Amino acid sequence: MKNKKSGFTLGEVLLAVAIVGLIAALTIPNLNKNINEDKYIALMKATMGQLDAAVAKIVSEYGSLDNAAKSCNKKFDMACFGNILTKYLDTRKVCSSSDKSCFSTEPMKDVYGNAVKDRGDEGETASDPCKYNFILSNGVAVCLRGVYGVSLDESIDIDVDGPNAGPNMRGVDNFEFVLNNDGVSYFDVSIFKSEYENAESPGYEQTIQASRRDIDRGFKFEYDSVAWAFLNGNMDYLRCADQLKWHSKKTCD
Repeated sequence: MKNKKSGFTLGEVLLAVAIVGLIAALTIPNLNKNINEDKYIALMKATMGQLDAAVAKIVSEYGSLDNAAKSCNKKFDMACFGNILTKYLDTRKVCSSSDKSCFSTEPMKDVYGNAVKDRGDEGETASDPCKYNFILSNGVAVCLRGVYGVSLDESIDIDVDGPNAGPNMRGVDNFEFVLNNDGVSYFDVSIFKSEYENAESPGYEQTIQASRRDIDRGFKFEYDSVAWAFLNGNMDYLRCADQLKWHSKKTCD
């Protein structure tokens, strides 16, 4: 009796290929998403380090950031400070305040998908627009902002994938840092307290308590996205923000 050879029919092969293709379609986008998040966090940290080193050099040379900003014409000038800052950075392009090409022309969105009016934190007014913009050699776009144009103790806003790519969303590819004579850092309650400890706002104490990270409180988008990505190395707040805790639960299930 002859052995009967067995094999796959054409239909079975096509079915197997279809199943593999379906699995790839479901998993590869998620894999790419994770890779992009890792890339965004790495670029955010690297940019923060570059800016921090540049600020240290400016403070060493001028004594303070405000002194640097006033060194051109004896009054606060963000363009003056920007020109000094970029001397210590490897930049690809510098944009004037009226030149919008350093950032996307599409409105930046918050994590809920709502358009943010100005490049700044959600809820801020038009008093804090970008006053000096540039793009680093690694493609990261940087916006310098100041409080009413009289202080540099404010913030740097960055888009890690520049003007022509990415979701253009706060806490994903857009991050804001605190800028002062001590360097560049993510928002921290100690910085907030030093800035506003004399404030008479009736909600001041509540804001301080809400922004503390020394207790095991839940994640809050208005305070935490930059610090969370920096300290925990993930953006799980995009998937399970309501589950996260600062000490006991740092990833989604």
